[in-house]
Amino acid sequence: TGSASGGDGEALALESTSVWGVMDKPFNLMIEMNDRKVRASGRSLSAFVDTAASVQDARTMAKCLSLSIKNGGASRYGSSQSSLTSFSGSYAKRKKRLEKLPEIPLDNRAAEVSGAVSFLTLASVCVATNPILTILGNNESPYPSLLLGGLILLGIVDNAFDALTFISKSVDKVPTLPEKDKMPFGIGKGEITGTVVAGLNRLITVDTERECQSEAAAFFVAYSLGLSCFAFQPNALEAAVMVFESNKKQDEAVFDSFLSIDGVTKMCIWLLAPVAMEKIKHPQLLVSDPREASGLLRRLRERAESMGISSDVMESLGLNDEEEAADLLKWAYAEADILVRTNMNICEELGECLAGGA
Repeated sequence: TGSASGGDGEALALESTSVWGVMDKPFNLMIEMNDRKVRASGRSLSAFVDTAASVQDARTMAKCLSLSIKNGGASRYGSSQSSLTSFSGSYAKRKKRLEKLPEIPLDNRAAEVSGAVSFLTLASVCVATNPILTILGNNESPYPSLLLGGLILLGIVDNAFDALTFISKSVDKVPTLPEKDKMPFGIGKGEITGTVVAGLNRLITVDTERECQSEAAAFFVAYSLGLSCFAFQPNALEAAVMVFESNKKQDEAVFDSFLSIDGVTKMCIWLLAPVAMEKIKHPQLLVSDPREASGLLRRLRERAESMGISSDVMESLGLNDEEEAADLLKWAYAEADILVRTNMNICEELGECLAGGA
């Protein structure tokens, strides 16, 4: 089949855009349909996008979505970009806004899991030691019971220290307890038991609905921000690859470079979207990881030189400055939170579809 002259030049670029030639024929067909102003059906566009997604290449997906938009589909793709507040604006206004923005939720999953595992190990040893000794014909030891009692006592003191302090001051014969700040290992502040309980919750909880809601938020935010990769579970490595790949001088009209302050901010918003969704719904993060966004900035700093990106470019982005990078992450989290809250109904519907096996 032939195509208009405008499509011929575009078709010549397909070899560099498509991977393994899988998309050459679909691309050429869509280009010809656009040139002839022939609208594709919704089912055809869906199959077109699914085929592009199977290639697992951001440039291919960007080309696919660009052609779909020209054909009249994918109207929501990139629709939220205009609603973002740019981080690259006035420094004074930026600092003023940053003072009012919420902090990124902390993630102590390593300490929580290790604390929970340690507690379970000690408790299991305490409970199982004497029965094992009895089976082996040995006398029971008092030490497991003492250790188990010590764990229980530690939990009581850690959580009820204020009540115990009040009792010690009210009753004359009870010795006065030291001040909470002078207790070793932070005992009395609830941090130890809080860490253990959070770790147990992390180990035991299996919440498909929570996972699907977080994945839906990541998908919607990436799609509405015009990212050509909108994975359900975004990670720093995937985002870094997209940034570096976008810097290659190929098909710039379709695949914009993300190596800019606005581009990096979009990537961070995408990485923090699951965090925002989970934090809105739950007090503790279980399925999302706020460290992915900082991991992206770290990868960009570490790999920039090997990817042919000058230090001047990185300096202009402000990523080499720890304070500037922290401000960027805080800004991106706030933007992700706004996007998710504003489009909560859509995210929830997407989450229900994912939970239903869509």
